Amino acid sequence: MSSSLFKLCASLACLLLMYLFAIGLDTANGNTLPILVYCVTGTCLIHALIGLPSIYYATEKYYDITGSIGVWSMIIIAIHYSATPSLRACLLCVFACLWTTRLGLFLWTRIQQQREDRRFHTLKRDPAAFTLAWTLSAAWTFISLLNLLTAISSHHQAPLGFIDALWSIGWLIAFSIEALADWQKQQFKRKQQTTPFIQTGLWRYCRHPNYLGEICLWICVAGISAPNLQATASLSLLSPVFTYWLLTRVSGINLLEAQSDAQYGDLPAYQHYKATTPKLIPKLKRGPHH
Repeated sequence: MSSSLFKLCASLACLLLMYLFAIGLDTANGNTLPILVYCVTGTCLIHALIGLPSIYYATEKYYDITGSIGVWSMIIIAIHYSATPSLRACLLCVFACLWTTRLGLFLWTRIQQQREDRRFHTLKRDPAAFTLAWTLSAAWTFISLLNLLTAISSHHQAPLGFIDALWSIGWLIAFSIEALADWQKQQFKRKQQTTPFIQTGLWRYCRHPNYLGEICLWICVAGISAPNLQATASLSLLSPVFTYWLLTRVSGINLLEAQSDAQYGDLPAYQHYKATTPKLIPKLKRGPHH
């Protein structure tokens, strides 16, 4: 596990350095490079200040909320050091703050109730691996916001238009899907159910609707950011690909699927649910639930 996390963190560090180097070489990007450096430094410092004591005490209670604090810090830094923010930049800031505040508070409440996050059950007992997990969190916050931060700090601030209204509506829908899916699962766990796994509400249409909402909202953020991005800055539009990869291959769907298979794999109801319900993308038509 430590070896895999180390390779992942090293790869991400190399990619980020290459991106920042390309931004610095392109004179069309103006003051973007130092602002991005300030942002990545800010989230790394916050993760270090909260992460080091957490690693020492082997606790994951502050892991997710630290990510939200890191996002807030980067938004404040980007706005502070940028030129007069445009309406597009302000809209991006509002969306980022809404997302991270809602998700951070939800995860903070959940960890206080459950006392433990299964993702870290064995990981936190290995200080080296746990350190890499905190490093990955710092990288995740920065890369997820990369096109947003680049768009805010860009000297080219395009006016909002009709397409941006469509992207904004898409973002609100995706945000609502993620929030509703989280709420439905939380309510499911609080009540006695006929099955030990959720398969109602949005979870009837796909097995991970919360991650579907998360991925879609970052695609919408990239769409809103795009008009501000020129030349090499356009490379930051790849950040939603990173979000998709992280949530489906590293610390999201892949882990949850493995846990569910281990817990419920021998239940006929789960076998039917898994065989008839898409993992991420809902089917256009969904028959009656049995």
